[in-house]
Amino acid sequence: MSLISNKVTEKDLREYLTSLGFSGQSASFLKLELAAVKRPGWLQIFDFHVKAKKREGGWHEYFGILRSDEHNDTFEVQLFASEQQQQHAMRDESMDLITHSRNRRHWSFVPLMAIFLAVVSLALTGAIVSSASSSSPSAAVD
Repeated sequence: MSLISNKVTEKDLREYLTSLGFSGQSASFLKLELAAVKRPGWLQIFDFHVKAKKREGGWHEYFGILRSDEHNDTFEVQLFASEQQQQHAMRDESMDLITHSRNRRHWSFVPLMAIFLAVVSLALTGAIVSSASSSSPSAAVD
């Protein structure tokens, strides 16, 4: 579930579907999410999954990508028959953009994290030992 409402984008998509001969108001959006953005935020890419009814009858299901650039006032929609086609196109469209998906970590991540944890552990152990030895009372010799 998305915390940010996409009502304006949904309205624009309904109008687009209507222009293609669908009954846009009856369209059911199963998914409509912001997938990528380019700083400062003018360019936004959404992915969606919609069921729409042709005016002549018959329901159709599409996966799609919407590219909206408010700075240039552009609105581009691509429709796909399968989710795999959509995902492939999304990888191309979102290249070099900020996305919510995480890339695979570099092979060096695990060894570097292990070294970091070892250094932190040694530092903590040293701090505990030095504070324990400085706070213990020394025996007075007469």
